[in-house]
Amino acid sequence: MEKAPDAVLILNSHQRVILSNEKASQLLQRSKDEITELSIADLIEQSEKKESKTEEEERRILLPDGKLRHVLYSKAEFLIEEEHFTILFLKDNEERLTMMNALIEKDKDLEYQNEQLLELNYITSHDLQEPLKTIEGYTDYLIHNHKEMSQEMLLTFLTNVRNASSRMSYMIESLLHHNRVGSHFAKKDLDLNEMLNFALENLGGALNETEYDLHLESLPRVEAGEIEMQLYFQNILSNAIKYRSPDRKLKIEVSSQKHNHELWILIKDNGLGIAPEHQEKIFQVFQKLQQAPQTIVGGIGLSTCKKIAHLHQGEISLESVLGEGSTFTLKLPFNA
Repeated sequence: MEKAPDAVLILNSHQRVILSNEKASQLLQRSKDEITELSIADLIEQSEKKESKTEEEERRILLPDGKLRHVLYSKAEFLIEEEHFTILFLKDNEERLTMMNALIEKDKDLEYQNEQLLELNYITSHDLQEPLKTIEGYTDYLIHNHKEMSQEMLLTFLTNVRNASSRMSYMIESLLHHNRVGSHFAKKDLDLNEMLNFALENLGGALNETEYDLHLESLPRVEAGEIEMQLYFQNILSNAIKYRSPDRKLKIEVSSQKHNHELWILIKDNGLGIAPEHQEKIFQVFQKLQQAPQTIVGGIGLSTCKKIAHLHQGEISLESVLGEGSTFTLKLPFNA
């Protein structure tokens, strides 16, 4: 048994350990004496699945401190003088699972990066071309027709050229800002209430221009990026202010919920809402969404929020009813 490459346990007919090797002591974090006479239920988390008699299964062992550790589990049964015995083989599977999870996260990251490259390609080939075409069209007309144009018409054309140039400058600056988000990303212990208050202070001017009610629940501390969380709150709240309903006082609610190992941060408003067909597009850069009563001209804020969620290995989701309001939910990894 001691030469076996893995942990070995031998059980009697009552499913209690009668023999174990040193590797079992190391894996189970108990001495051989402590392991002896323990039942299989004391050592291995029981599964409702039917056990395989030939193949390894993924199971979890119960450690003395109450933690669980993943193992590959297999068994064989035999008889000695008509007494029934079971031999268990346990192979530490924690490292393999850690590597698999890391590969899954890497794959998700590569998929996200590919989406970003495709989006950037679309922006440079389409969105940035629009103001360029406007500038080209007006300047080409001016070159060939300026002598016949009145001063008023010339001024109108030049104003349109300047506006198109400003629009392109804004788009380029927004893309550069979006690209810089996360460049110095580092998690730290944060008070989310402080991050929220920082965002509200920055939006004080916009808030003062409208009637509003704020309902802010106390938020927990969390490991997150400081700049990124400030920016997240500011972008979502700015959106709520910009697309508020003209028919009622703006109401914003900020709350949190804990779901297993996730913290959900919810920001709810009673604004214009987003039509179902637009709820995926809203997270894309420079989207212009046609819906009554107001066209939504998207910038880069919600795309940045999606990037912030990705940086935290979380996700952002939207629930919205057109004409009634929206709820944005940021889901972050969380250990209470």
